[in-house]
Amino acid sequence: MTSNANTFVGAPAIAGMLYSAPADTADPTDATTPLPAIWAQLGAITADGIVRSGEPAVEAIKDAGNRTIRNIVTDHPMSYGLTFAEALNVDVLKELRGEGNVTVSADGKTITVGHVEGFISPARKYVIELEDFPNKKREIIKLAQAQSTGDVTYSAAAPGVVYEAVLNVLKPTDGTNVRVTEITEIDALVAA
Repeated sequence: MTSNANTFVGAPAIAGMLYSAPADTADPTDATTPLPAIWAQLGAITADGIVRSGEPAVEAIKDAGNRTIRNIVTDHPMSYGLTFAEALNVDVLKELRGEGNVTVSADGKTITVGHVEGFISPARKYVIELEDFPNKKREIIKLAQAQSTGDVTYSAAAPGVVYEAVLNVLKPTDGTNVRVTEITEIDALVAA
């Protein structure tokens, strides 16, 4: 029997949708415990949300009669596409341009961003937080690199200044092949 209780709408959590931390940060173990302060909240994401993509590249092994006798996975890229809506969020700027390339004045009123040729962001850990009352979900990306993509348009027209980005998921260093973990807690928000 079908039930609408088994559906989930990926609405961002009120406190934020995407967080990042150094690669060696411990994984969250549930969907409700607040993330420790080491996790940077990366501000609002535009209405298109976060899109997970990834399809294995499969190569067929064929016999002399050109019949497929086995398929092997030769690669399995995975990535998350998104657009950061907060162009003045220092944590977003550091994520895309590098912590050492973003400085904030002592009074917090001036942000300086260096665009360094050939910069590749360090591998970090990410968490996506979603709520669909009364359920809560965390998707933990064990290791990924953020990459700024797309053009930046300076205009007064919508959507304003935004940063398109992709999180390229990497093989984890913990000895497993688990690159992403999803934790969903049913009725988690009822008691909150």
